[in-house]
Amino acid sequence: MTRIDNLFLAGEWVKTDQNVTTMEGANEGGRQAANGVLLASGYSGPMVKIVGLFQAPWWVPFKAADKIRYRHKLPNQFDIVDARWPGR
Repeated sequence: MTRIDNLFLAGEWVKTDQNVTTMEGANEGGRQAANGVLLASGYSGPMVKIVGLFQAPWWVPFKAADKIRYRHKLPNQFDIVDARWPGR
């Protein structure tokens, strides 16, 4: 939804549960927009189904460690080459 009552955005570039550019993300963005249109039109039937992205629990400790490293401005633990420009 936007601040304009009848303007709904859809595509892979809108905020969705996906965190990468994929067709699944575009599909989810379209489904969210469709639900917005249905709600704005006063439709009272079932909404378009949106399935949440499966978050594998075994990645939780890796994500937590990465957040700590990022907060301390450290490189990702899997970076093996310093790709920054010289002098930075």
